[in-house]
Amino acid sequence: MDNSKNIAISFRVNEQDKRQAALIYEALGLNLSTAFSMFLKRTIAVGGVPFDVTNSDLQHTETAALKQQLAAIRNGQLPTPDDEN
Repeated sequence: MDNSKNIAISFRVNEQDKRQAALIYEALGLNLSTAFSMFLKRTIAVGGVPFDVTNSDLQHTETAALKQQLAAIRNGQLPTPDDEN
């Protein structure tokens, strides 16, 4: 027997985001409450956010920096691990 009880959760979101998400879930036969419950269950199941959370700007910055360093190494401008021996 499940002794859990439902509670109300209240939070603020952008109105347009809410409308767009509601339309998507409605097309899937879901309402926002059910979709959010599914999100919570999946969060519990995976032990974290159930999708990749990344900062694409940071990734682009890091990628650009790595490319610059690699180019510098290839041009002999930065020491490589072999240079230390």
